[in-house]
Amino acid sequence: MVPHAPWVEHADIALESEVLTLDVHEDAVDVEALFRFRVLRETDDFVATFPIASPRGGGTGFEARIGEDVVQAVRAEPGGLPVGEAVESWDIPVDVHALGRAGGILRVRYTQRGRGDFAYLWRTGAHWRGPIRRLDVVVHDTERRVAALAIDDEDVATSRRAEDGTITKALFDVEPKSGLKLHVR
Repeated sequence: MVPHAPWVEHADIALESEVLTLDVHEDAVDVEALFRFRVLRETDDFVATFPIASPRGGGTGFEARIGEDVVQAVRAEPGGLPVGEAVESWDIPVDVHALGRAGGILRVRYTQRGRGDFAYLWRTGAHWRGPIRRLDVVVHDTERRVAALAIDDEDVATSRRAEDGTITKALFDVEPKSGLKLHVR
């Protein structure tokens, strides 16, 4: 997720953490991204653009919430984003006061249908003030379809799965370069 144009780092809002949960199925990946922002000083409301990456098609069931309140996101043109190849993007209006009341929590959910490889753009996190303090990845892969996982083009060992097939990875003080890629059988 990136502040809207002109695509520079937002001086007043930091992305403290993100928990990305992916549920991998035979013909879809369910995505939940839980962001915790910190407003550093009084600032105006803004629009954040959330890109959905290729190689699969666009997302279905896209939903954004600040705290428990649904935010009316609007599908936008995917072209022109400085974050990588997007097949779709969504503009999410962010009320800074509502974000503060919700403890900085913004949650995005969607499903990306299709088979084969999957990608999630992380480079967007570089457009918030400072590094992302903590970035957690949770991949639920009960059918063991994920053959490889890479974060910012570095391989993550998929052999260290929990008994139920779950793969987890925690990163700290991250300045995202690209994103996450799953090679799915």
